Amino acid sequence: MGLCSTSKVITAAEHSERPCTVIQGNCEWVTIIETVSSKGIYIPSVIILKAASQQAALYQEPALSKDWWIATSKNSWTTDEIGLCWLKEVFEPYSRCYTTGTKWLLILDGHSSHLTAEFDTFCKENAIVCLCMPAHASHLLQPLDVCVFGPLKRAYGKMLEKRMIAGNNHIDKEDFLSLYPSACAEVFTPDNICKGFAGAGLKPLDKERVLAKITFQLYTPTPPASVESSVSSAFQTPQNPHQLDHKVRSLQKSLSARKQKLSSSPMSHIHHLEKAAQMAMNMNLLLQDEIRTLRAETEQKTRKKARRHAILGNNTLLSVQEGQNHIQQLDTQLNKKLDEPTPMPQQRAPQCCSGCGTIGHTIRNCPNKQLYIQLLDSLI
Repeated sequence: MGLCSTSKVITAAEHSERPCTVIQGNCEWVTIIETVSSKGIYIPSVIILKAASQQAALYQEPALSKDWWIATSKNSWTTDEIGLCWLKEVFEPYSRCYTTGTKWLLILDGHSSHLTAEFDTFCKENAIVCLCMPAHASHLLQPLDVCVFGPLKRAYGKMLEKRMIAGNNHIDKEDFLSLYPSACAEVFTPDNICKGFAGAGLKPLDKERVLAKITFQLYTPTPPASVESSVSSAFQTPQNPHQLDHKVRSLQKSLSARKQKLSSSPMSHIHHLEKAAQMAMNMNLLLQDEIRTLRAETEQKTRKKARRHAILGNNTLLSVQEGQNHIQQLDTQLNKKLDEPTPMPQQRAPQCCSGCGTIGHTIRNCPNKQLYIQLLDSLI
């Protein structure tokens, strides 16, 4: 949950050996079941987290869609039970409304949760044709691996980098549930999904798309196209380092065109001003980005503190809508308890005199003090 797909590290040039990357040893993992169709349709995700029971805090993230599902397991891996629940409660109901014939094809990898007898029986009863891909070929035949998962990891990695810049060095379950839906919304588009099926040679059917990747072919690389830089106006104030660099180059060219015999001093001044302005602009951009990141991180931490922490049960698979309904029921029960009249606390009886029994009197200021003393003497 807390690792970027790719990252760059700047080290000192004095180190002769190659620096090694060190990551946290006890990283927490998460498994996600993603399903797409050749029509560009995206079926709700199933997120499998490592937990013993369903937690209320997981369902209070506003970024989660209500039709998503959250499952729990001992090691955050999928199981035969979760795979069968996904087939019955997620895939079959959500994909049936998009079918055009009596049967539909389900392309799977060779995971053991897809090969159980209960899984196969349910597919036969509901006219679902399963097709398992060959081993070690998902990077060529799986549409999600071909064109979706790569951009998804990059998008999620950029969001993690922003959290790290804000000083957050630990990503927990609630942080992951706030980041991953945004990455999905950016990547799981109908265009990307259709490109994944086309890249795998499935739709349109083209076996050469896969065979060409296996067979080694020599080709001449195409030279990169020249990129023409946009020319700003001569009297426009530079707004970023690129425009400032263009402005300085234009000034240098105009001075050279006039063929003036200038010493090296004015040119050096221009170079120094350029460097100073670039440093100021870059620092301003970095500070603005840091302020935006810190504000977002503060809002996220405030929302996490205000969430309700309770156990919703031991359900293996639970939709976000069902989890939110359970939280509302808990809040309703809590409000009923608060509305019940509280019993009145017991109050001590007012102090009274032990001699005459009058409230407010004590043995010292009682008018029958002498009688009380005589009574005590007679008893003694």
